[in-house]
Amino acid sequence: MKKTLIGTLASSLLFTACTSSSISNTNNIKSIGMPNPASVHCEKIGGKSFTKKNLAGDEFAFCKLSDGSEVDAWEFFRSAHQQDHTNFIVHYDAAKKQKVLSKIQNQKLETVYILDNLSIIVVSVPQSKVKEIVNEIEKTDGVFGVQEDSVNQLY
Repeated sequence: MKKTLIGTLASSLLFTACTSSSISNTNNIKSIGMPNPASVHCEKIGGKSFTKKNLAGDEFAFCKLSDGSEVDAWEFFRSAHQQDHTNFIVHYDAAKKQKVLSKIQNQKLETVYILDNLSIIVVSVPQSKVKEIVNEIEKTDGVFGVQEDSVNQLY
């Protein structure tokens, strides 16, 4: 009797441990805590950022400019940042993030965005100072490398 009871309890625990809930709670999804750079740029120049959905339900960012025209926010952002600036991806040691950010701020660079989970910072560098600034950032303690984001691979 005792063996049967123990066997039943053990198999119950085994089945309980092996089952998974088929219902996921979407309320627990954490945002990465970073604003959309295209929306930030839109609002920085006096526009109003908003989204539209297509028939499939996909959302797209748009910017309503002060003259009333609506443009794709990402195309607008890219066109503004590719004329006289180049974006660079700075790969850094997470433990030295503040030191790297200080160096970027001292260079008076625009931080396009930060992806903490990948330990990268994307900065916009004036074309006229690319070589000088990239060399300075690469010398910073905690920087693993700097690469040009020529194809806008992160957005």
